[in-house]
Amino acid sequence: MFLGDNPVKTGKDDLLERKDFAKHLGKAISEWKESESLVIALNGEWGIGKSSIINMALDHIENDIEVEKPTIISYNPWIYSDLSNLTSNFFDELSKELAIQNQAIKDKEIADKLKLYSNLLNMVPDKTVFKATYDKLIIGIGLAGISLSSIAEWIGVTNEVLKNILFISGAVLILGQLTRGALTRLSNFFGTRSKIREKTAIDYKAEITNELLERNKKLVIIIDDIDRLTYEETKEIFRLIKINADFPNTIYLLSFEKEVVQKNLDVSLGVSGAKYMEKIVQVSFDVPEAQAENIHKYLFEQLDRILSRLPESVLKYFSTDSIYWGNVFQSGIKYFFKNLRHVKRFASSLEFNISQMYKDSVMEVNPIDFIAIETLKVFRPDFHNFMRQNKELFTATRNPTDPQNNDQRQKKIKNAISNLTGEYEQCVTELLKQLFPQIGNVIDKGYSSYGSEWISNWSRDLRVCSPTHFDSYFVYLPKGSSKEISQFELETTLQKINNKYDFESKLNEFVQNKKIRKLLQIFQDYTSDNNKFPNMYFQNIIIPLLNITDSLPSEPEGMTDFGADVDVMRIIYQLLKRENNQEDNFNLLHEAILHSTSLYGVVKKISIISPLKDDTESSISLVKDEHLLRLQQLCIDKIKKRAQNHSLLESNNLLYILYRWKEWGSNEDFKSFIEELISDEKSMLTFLKSFRSTSFISSVGDYVSRKNVSFNYKSLKDFVPDIDAIKLRLIEIKTNNQILYKEYKEFIDLFLENYDKRDEYDF
Repeated sequence: MFLGDNPVKTGKDDLLERKDFAKHLGKAISEWKESESLVIALNGEWGIGKSSIINMALDHIENDIEVEKPTIISYNPWIYSDLSNLTSNFFDELSKELAIQNQAIKDKEIADKLKLYSNLLNMVPDKTVFKATYDKLIIGIGLAGISLSSIAEWIGVTNEVLKNILFISGAVLILGQLTRGALTRLSNFFGTRSKIREKTAIDYKAEITNELLERNKKLVIIIDDIDRLTYEETKEIFRLIKINADFPNTIYLLSFEKEVVQKNLDVSLGVSGAKYMEKIVQVSFDVPEAQAENIHKYLFEQLDRILSRLPESVLKYFSTDSIYWGNVFQSGIKYFFKNLRHVKRFASSLEFNISQMYKDSVMEVNPIDFIAIETLKVFRPDFHNFMRQNKELFTATRNPTDPQNNDQRQKKIKNAISNLTGEYEQCVTELLKQLFPQIGNVIDKGYSSYGSEWISNWSRDLRVCSPTHFDSYFVYLPKGSSKEISQFELETTLQKINNKYDFESKLNEFVQNKKIRKLLQIFQDYTSDNNKFPNMYFQNIIIPLLNITDSLPSEPEGMTDFGADVDVMRIIYQLLKRENNQEDNFNLLHEAILHSTSLYGVVKKISIISPLKDDTESSISLVKDEHLLRLQQLCIDKIKKRAQNHSLLESNNLLYILYRWKEWGSNEDFKSFIEELISDEKSMLTFLKSFRSTSFISSVGDYVSRKNVSFNYKSLKDFVPDIDAIKLRLIEIKTNNQILYKEYKEFIDLFLENYDKRDEYDF
C-alpha cells in the first residue's frame, strides 16, 4: 500500500530519461587522469533524484570495462548518531572501507595511517571541560578559606604530596564531567600515543599524500544529502573537504540542494556561502529538469494501480464520455507533481485513505474529487484544513437576498487562497472552480450563479461540492459520521425494490434505527435517476413508502421542516412526475389505495395531488380530473370501512383524515359519524385529543426551545358547532367520572383551563 522512496539503482529503472546524463557523469569521473584532487557538486532540489543519478553513474563505472575501476567510498554524515566530530567519522569510514574493499598491503597501510591521522586530529579532549571542573575545585577550596599548608598539616603530609593528591582528585572529577564522546577521544589519545611517538598530523598527512600518489588509482568519495545537515554540520563538512582536498588521486562527489547549503553556510560562517563554496567546488552540475510528461506518466501508472483495487464502479467516472477528470487534472492537479518523490508521497497517502471510502462494490466518494482533495492535503495541508473547517463557505449555493454575505464569502475564500497556497495560488483557484461550481463566480464576481436545484445532481455523483458528501472527503467516514447513512446502506436498500415486502422491511429497519428521515431525504436526490428508481418498480416503491407513514416521527426537526410524511409525499410525487403518464399514474395510485395499510398515507397523497378549489393557475396534473375523483372516492370508501369496524379513531393524523372525508364525501354520512362519535364519552375524548397541538417556542437569547401544548378550538367548531356543550360534558366527566377523568386528566384540564382564552388559540 505504501511506496518506498529508494533511489534508482541502475539505468534500466530510470523513468525520467536521465541515464544518459548519469552515464556521462560516470564517464567523466572514471576518465579523470590528473593526479590532483577534484571536487564535483551535483545540485538539485529535494526529491529531484540526485541519489538516483549517482547510483546510475556508479553503475556505469562498475560496468565500464574500458577504464580502471576507482575505489568508491560513500560517506553519509547524517546517518551518524554523533555528529559532533565529522572529521573523525569521515576518516574512520575511509580507513574501514579501504581496508575492506582492497586486500592490497599498500591500501591497508593507507587505511591504518588514515586512522592514526583521524585520531591525531581529534585526540585532545575539550579544554572547557577541564577548565570548568578545575575552577570548581579551586573555588570550593577558596570559599572554605583553607590553604594547602593547612590541609597538609591536618593530614600529616608534605605540600608536594598534597598537590599530587589534589591533582588525582581533580582528574577523577574531570573524568566524571566528560561526555561519552570525550572519553572515547581520551582513549584514542592514549591508544594512539604509543604508535605515533614523535610524528605529527602533518607528518602523517604527507605520508598519506605520497602513498595515494604512488597508488595511482582514483579514490572516489561520495558525500550525499549534505543539505540534511544543520548549519554547524554543513560548515564542518565543507571545512573537512577544504582541508583535505589536496589529497592526490581523490575525487569528491558532493550532492546537495544548493540554496539550502548556501543558506546554512551564510548562517554558520557569517560570510557568503556561495563564495565560500566557489573556493572548494571545482565543477558543478545541475540535475537535468525532469520532463513533466514523464512524471505524469508515472503518476498515471500509480493512479491506475490504485484505482484497479477499487470497485469497478469507479470506471464510470473516468469514461471517455466525461471531460471532468481532464478538467480537474489540467486545471490544477498536474502542477503539484514536480518529481517522483512527490508522486510516491501522494500515492501512498491516496491509496491508504481512499481504501477507507468503499465497501464491497460501493464507493462512498467521487474518486476524481477525492484525488483532487488529497492532492491539496498532501501539498497544501494548511489550505486543506481551512476547507475542512469552512464547509458552508464552499458548499452554499446562490443567496440573492444577502449581497453582503456574498461579499464576505468572496473575501474569505480569496484571502485563504492568497495566504495559504503560496506559489500555487493560481492553480488552486482554478482547481476549486472545477471542484465547487457554486464558488466559481463567487471568486470572480462576488456571487454564485448556482442555485439549490443543483445539489441533487452533485449528491448523486458523490461530489465534494455537495453538502451531503463534503465531510466524507475530510474525515474519511461516509458523509462525515457513522450516524449518517452510507452510500453502501443506500445501495443495499435500493437493491430491495424488486420486492415490495423486502423493501418495506428495509425501510422499517431505518425507522427502528431512527435514521428514516435521513434516508428519505437522500431518496429525493435520486428520484430522477431511472437506474436507481426504475419505472417498472414504482408500485414496489410507492406502497411500502405509504405504509411506513404511520410509523414516521411525528414532530418536525425544526421550524422550517414540514415533517417526514411530506418527504414521503415528495418522493412519490417526483417519481410520478418523472414520466407524467396520467394513465399509469392513476393505475399506480389506484393500487396503492387498495393495498396500502396506511389510511393516512393514501389520503395525504391524494390530497396533495388534488388542486385547491380556488386554484385558478395551471399546474402539473399527475392524473386526469375524472381519475382524481375516482381516487378520492376510493379514499372515502376506505375511511368509511374503518369507521364501520371502529378502527378509524386509531388512525394516525385522525383530524387530517376527517377533514378530507368532510371535503370529498357525503355530508350526511360524515355528520352522522360525528354525532355517533361524540355520543360516547370515551370515543368523544379520543376524538377531541386529535385537536391538541404541540409547538416549540424560543425567545431571543434562548439556547433551547420550550414545549407548548394548546387546543385548537377553531378547528373543533368545523366538526362540532356547539363547543359549549362539549365543555359542559367534560365538566361532568371531571366531576362524576373519576376513572375516566384520571385516564384523560391532562387533556381535560388543558381544554377547560384554556377555554375562556380560546379566542387566542384560534388559528
